[in-house]
This record gives sequence, C-alpha cells and structure tokens, in this order.
Amino acid sequence: MNPKLVTALEDIDRWRRESDADADREHNEISEEQERLHREIEERQASLEALASRKSEVEAQKASLPGEQLQRRREATLKNLAGDRGLVAARGSLFGDQVKARERRVQDLIDKPQYNKLVKEYEEFQDVEMGLDALPKTYKQAILAHHGTVKKELAPVFDAMAADIEPVDAQGIGVAVVGSIDSPDGGPAEALAIIVPTPFETCSKWSERAEDLAALIAYRVVGCVGRMLQQVGAADAPLQYAEYENALAIQVWLGDSDVTGNIERVLDDLIDEVNGKAAEFEAGRLRLQMVWVEPEVVAPDDDADGGEG
Repeated sequence: MNPKLVTALEDIDRWRRESDADADREHNEISEEQERLHREIEERQASLEALASRKSEVEAQKASLPGEQLQRRREATLKNLAGDRGLVAARGSLFGDQVKARERRVQDLIDKPQYNKLVKEYEEFQDVEMGLDALPKTYKQAILAHHGTVKKELAPVFDAMAADIEPVDAQGIGVAVVGSIDSPDGGPAEALAIIVPTPFETCSKWSERAEDLAALIAYRVVGCVGRMLQQVGAADAPLQYAEYENALAIQVWLGDSDVTGNIERVLDDLIDEVNGKAAEFEAGRLRLQMVWVEPEVVAPDDDADGGEG
C-alpha cells in the first residue's frame, strides 16, 4: 500500500499535466483564431481599399455623366438631322412625281381639241388685258364678255389645276424641327435657333430652285416662326438665316424684346396647326414635330467643346 501522500502528489502532477494540455490546446485555438481574424481583417481591409477605389471611379463617372449626356444628345441631334434631311429629300421625290401627275392630267385636258383653242384665247387675253382701257367701251365689253365665256368653258381645266395633289403611295413619316432657346442664368430668353431639316439652299437659292417639298416645309416653318414672334410680343426681333450642318437655321435675337408668352408652347401649337392644314404635308404623308434641346447641343463645335466662340 502506498502512503496517501504519494497518491496526493501523483494526483497533483496529473492535474498539472492535464491543465498544461488544456492550456496548450486553448492557446493554440486562440492563436489560430487570431490568425484567422488577422487574415479576415487584411481581406476586409483590401476589400475596403478596393471599394474606396471603385467609389472614386463611380463618383468620377457620375460627375462626367452630364457632359456625356450632352455629347450624346448632340451626336443624336446631328445624326437625326442629317437623316431627316434624307427623308425629306426622298419623300420630296415621291411628292414631285404626284405634282407631275397632276400637271399631266391638266396637260391632257389642254391637249383636247375642245380646250386647246380656248386656252390659246385665254393666253392671248392675258397679253392684251392691260390695254383694254384704251379700246372703245363697246369693244372692251365685247372682249370681256367673250373672255368670261372662255373662262367658264375652261372650268374643267382650272379645276384640274386646282385639284389636290394625290397622296404618295408610302408610309407616313415624321421629321424633327430642332429648336433651342438661350436663357442665360435662367433669365429671359435672349436668342432662339430653329433648325429645319431642309437644305440651306431653300433659302440661299430660293429663286433658282423649284418649289419642291423641302421649300414648302421651309416656307411653313418660317411662317410659324413669324406668327409665333407676333404672339409673344417680339414681332420686331431681328431674324436671320444661316447654314447649320447643311440645313437651314433660323436665328432670332430676343435680347431686346419683351417676350410675354411661352415660345416653346406657342411654336409647338403653330406647327401642329400646320400639320393639320398644309395640303402638301397631307399629300406627302409627312408630319413635322418641334424637338427642343439645350443651346449647347446645337452650339458650334468650339463652343460645345468648351472653347471660346
């Protein structure tokens, strides 16, 4: 039998060994957890740095969006302005064919024997009309009476000349008239620009061109601009015509006018009114629409890029 002291001391030694083992195990577990947390902290720190970098990129990207939007709007405006000029030209060709068809119908009537002689008499009257007052009264009355009879008999020809143009055999199209109002610092309008999807030659060479669909569109828009200026109290505002990307631009200085109406709304309404009344638009199956953009969108390239104009 061993003394009780031996047993007690052995128990103490066993406790110490077990306690050391427990402490070592827990120490290792803590060390491993610390290493894991350090790795996680490093990974989180790397993630934070990556997020901070991406955040800066997003902020810079967001700051550039207004300029990018403006550039895209400018490119879209120029591209579609050119495209609409092409649409007008193509539709003008079809419209011209319909005009020629009406002219042929008129000419076919004129070529008929019952009308051919009457047309010549009508034309001869135009040549002598200015000198009728120099003739005796009875002669004058006789000539006028005969002319009235000729006009009456030529009624079918005149009706054919005044007949509506037959609509083109094509799908309807819409083209944009681009408008822009410059109002510095949100104040009163100083300048107005209207860009028509027709060649500038409709203005610069109007006396040399035939009255085609492009010219008729230009006439209509110019008329709407004039009526709009009257309605907003700027009838005397200086107006000039210029070339913009091969299109016709109507430029109006409003800085010296006391504008009392809403330019955009009034011009929108006038263009809509023309769409409903213009016979050539109906025949050409064409509709105009005002599209308003910022001045920077239609500014010259140097101004759009931030340069001095």
